[in-house]
Amino acid sequence: MKTLTCNIARSHRRNAMRHQERRLATQYRRRRVLSLAAGAAALPAVSRMTWAQVYPSRPITMVVGFAAGGSADVIGRIMAERMRATLGQPIIVENVAGASGSIGAGRVARASPDGYTLSVGSLGTHVFNGALYTLPYMAINGPNDSLPHIRAGSVKAYAVADKSRLTAAPDIPTVDEAGLPGFYLGNWFGMWVPKGTPSSVIAKLNAAVTETLADSAVRSRLADLGQELFPRDQQTPEALGTLQRAEIDKSWPIIKGANIKGE
Repeated sequence: MKTLTCNIARSHRRNAMRHQERRLATQYRRRRVLSLAAGAAALPAVSRMTWAQVYPSRPITMVVGFAAGGSADVIGRIMAERMRATLGQPIIVENVAGASGSIGAGRVARASPDGYTLSVGSLGTHVFNGALYTLPYMAINGPNDSLPHIRAGSVKAYAVADKSRLTAAPDIPTVDEAGLPGFYLGNWFGMWVPKGTPSSVIAKLNAAVTETLADSAVRSRLADLGQELFPRDQQTPEALGTLQRAEIDKSWPIIKGANIKGE
């Protein structure tokens, strides 16, 4: 699916999730949150204008390729809840787990390109999986449940795999400070729609995402999960596409060269 969306948030591999955040709703180096995009449909200008004026006119489905309670699910629900206020329609989160998220992403890729089916994905689903599996779609940091254990003292955190310390856990040094310079690892999240989705619809979705990410309550909830947002000028379909392609160029030769396969 180019079909990109918007950069949501990024998170380090040691970020935390609040499992109680199970309400209906919707980073690199740390997990970043969300960019929205897709290829514009070949529709007459009048048709596109009419579509944009009426969209959305019914509930939207947000597909998460993992079980409820995981990082993508929690972030998706936070986003969906706030995006509903902007779009004026419910966003129903549907968990379609399997094959490291590729089953859910494939379902969205095959959906009608009308803006009513979205995919919340990540570095894994929309970059790594393309080198690990034969996918029904084109793919152009550790679990978030670590912070509560770190704060409780049951887990020792030695370093953050990034250039800067984690806002949610500022006492943890970076890998550079801990003596492992340059060992940066992370994940990011994004949102995708099927190829052929009208650009006017993508624009509305992207506007809903950026408005959601500007909301102080949403930012606070994401920060509590160890999420850090991309800068506003990177919350675009184009920025997500650039990031995704750069990650593919970097990771696919390594994965394929080592003959790593998905199981």
